[in-house]
This record gives sequence, structure tokens and C-alpha cells, in this order.
Amino acid sequence: MKTEPFTIIRANITQKRVFNSFIRENHEYYTFELVIEGEGKLTIDDFVYDIKVNDIYILPKHHNHKYYACKDNPWRKIFFDVDGPLVEQLLEMYELNGIIHFSDCNPNLYRYFKVIYNQSLYHTLEANLKASVVFHKFIIELHKIISHRRLGLSKEVIRIKTHLDQNLNRNTSLDELARKFHRSKASIISIFKNEMHVTPYDYLLRRRVESAKMLLKNSTMTISAIAYQTNFSDPYYFSNYFKKQTGMSPKSYRELYSEETHNA
Repeated sequence: MKTEPFTIIRANITQKRVFNSFIRENHEYYTFELVIEGEGKLTIDDFVYDIKVNDIYILPKHHNHKYYACKDNPWRKIFFDVDGPLVEQLLEMYELNGIIHFSDCNPNLYRYFKVIYNQSLYHTLEANLKASVVFHKFIIELHKIISHRRLGLSKEVIRIKTHLDQNLNRNTSLDELARKFHRSKASIISIFKNEMHVTPYDYLLRRRVESAKMLLKNSTMTISAIAYQTNFSDPYYFSNYFKKQTGMSPKSYRELYSEETHNA
């Protein structure tokens, strides 16, 4: 069966009301949501996000999530669920993999949600094609948000991030960062996490997972070889962390991508 490059699963505009916790395990597709008013709480795997009006968030495929509206100020949202190889390719191309929360977005981004919502009503290949063009433009806007905000990073965090980016394939310890940047280890963690929303160690591991994804999709290297190539301490730790980040094992990820490529 041929896999369509982009498919709208569904889209909707929710009413402003309080729900009990909404929980999904191993989410089957990608969900993009914009909060029109109100606020709520979102948990993706082990990470918690406070969501408010004009925030956009992504519920990634094959991850666990839980969310609920604020009791005193429940949210109203517009959202769409999509799937297909194009979604993953665009997220990877525009460096959005692993990014969940986009705060204080321009309200004009609502128009992308509304167009995709309108196309979802037709349930046709033509509607999916039109929506895919709009989705691509939307992803570009999200990339601009991240790019602009990265430019707003402090010089110190940019220096730490650059050092980590340049040393993905070697062991970079917190002691090394503390010596290099003349800070205590606690201070390095604090200033980096405050702006990047992850610790330096988790940032390194997430970047290594992205490298591993490329190798799983585009090489015949064994999973053990990929683990060592991306500088994980051992294949067992690599497989566990990869599954925590993506919702599936490296083997399952490779098989899924191979199947999608074969069916395309």
C-alpha cells in the first residue's frame, strides 16, 4: 500500500472547557496545536511545559504525552493531526526535531491552522496536497521563530552551545565546560538550561540522537556501530535513550523508515 507524503488525519477548534488529563502513549501521528485563549499544562515524556495563549506546541509521533487545561482559565485551541514522510522530512530539514514548545507566537500564525482546518473538511488527495503546501510555509515560520530566538541567546550560552556542537563525537564533561568557561558546574547547568531549556548533557545526547537517525535511515551500519559512532557509551544505553527520545527502538525506527521508503 502506497504511503501518501502528507495526510491530514483530522483538525478541529476546541471549546473553552476543562477536561480531565488527556493521556496518549506512543502517539500515532504528529499534532500541532495553537492556544487561542486560556492556558494549560503539557507533559511530553519527562518534560513539563506551561502553555498559554498564542503558544504553539507539537505532540511528536511515537512519544507519550499528557495535557490538561487550567481550571481557572481553561484553554481554547485550534489543532491539526497530520502524518506522512513529508512531515518528518520538513521537521528534520528545518531543525525542528525535538522542539516542542513555541511561546508567544505571532497571532497571525492562526491563518495556517485555519487553512489546514478548512482543507481537512474535504477528505481528498487534492485537499491534502493544498494543505501540504500551507504546512510547508507554516514549518518555515516555526523555523524563523527558533532562528530569531537563538540569535537572542546570551554570548556565554552561544559559546557553550558552539563548543558542544563542535565536540559531538568526543566525551565532553561538565568539568571540562566549567574549566573552559570559568564557571562552577552548577552555574554552567543553570545558565544553559535557562536559555536552551535542557541541560548541556541532554543537549549533547539529543544532538547525537539526531545524528543516529540519519545513520539509521541512510546507512547499513549495525546499531552497535552507530551507537559507538555517535559516541554513546554502549549500545544498550544508546538503545534505551533513543527509545526515550523517539518512542521506539533504533531497530524499529530503521524498519519504519525502510517501510515508508519502500511504499513511497
